[in-house]
Amino acid sequence: MTSRYLALGAVTLRVNGLQVAVAAARDRTVLSVLLLNAGRAVTVEDLIDATWGEGLPRSARSQVHGCIFRLRRMLPTGALRNRSPGYLIEVGEDEFDVTVFERVVAEGRAAVSQGRLAA
Repeated sequence: MTSRYLALGAVTLRVNGLQVAVAAARDRTVLSVLLLNAGRAVTVEDLIDATWGEGLPRSARSQVHGCIFRLRRMLPTGALRNRSPGYLIEVGEDEFDVTVFERVVAEGRAAVSQGRLAA
């Protein structure tokens, strides 16, 4: 199963070439925070803070758990895991557009600094 996570622009998820709707704004926020921290555990408190900031509802913790539940149903099996102290998403090297962009920029800068302008 191939996945693509797109965050440069609207947060989008593609699984096996098909776009998967991440309709709820909270789900998109939680997914974004997890993706920007791919490979590292993100605490529920950090997800709550990113989703609501100040003025959070009493049900914030259970709403985050609901987001995680929905995201697990959308994502490939095993991509989103419990990892102390929270949740962790595993993303392949070429699956997340932000990571690909950062790598291409670094390669471009290296090529320029080495005088390989055509590259």
